[in-house]
Amino acid sequence: MMGSVNQHGEEILAGSAVPIAITAVGAALVMATLAVISVQPVSDKKLAFSVPLVPWLPGLSILINVYLMLNLDYMTWIRFAVWIAAGLLIYVTYGAWNSSERRRNAEAVPLAELHSDSHTALLNHNGHMPSRDTGRSPTSRYLYFRL
Repeated sequence: MMGSVNQHGEEILAGSAVPIAITAVGAALVMATLAVISVQPVSDKKLAFSVPLVPWLPGLSILINVYLMLNLDYMTWIRFAVWIAAGLLIYVTYGAWNSSERRRNAEAVPLAELHSDSHTALLNHNGHMPSRDTGRSPTSRYLYFRL
């Protein structure tokens, strides 16, 4: 909808039917979506902070931000993509090797056993097998997810 307004702004102001119809349909879809969201049940619990006029004010904020984003130069989007890629690379590589979950589970099961082809050897770690009746031990639960 915002792209239509940006590309065909002069035609809309001149009264051309097709751009006006596209803009009107887009605006109607946005309003219908916000109306459906507004009839959803809301919790009566008193919160320390809440947004007023939900969903109308957040919806308006989203539309304004989308409009501003559409007006950015393509070089800005390229820089954004490069920084997002760099951030995700750092996040994934750092998180994979320095995660507290990995350290905790690495202490529970030696790494040599993690690469074993035998599921039984992994499940027998610390001398217990999971029981179907009583549930799984924490170590074996990890091993089921890990394998």
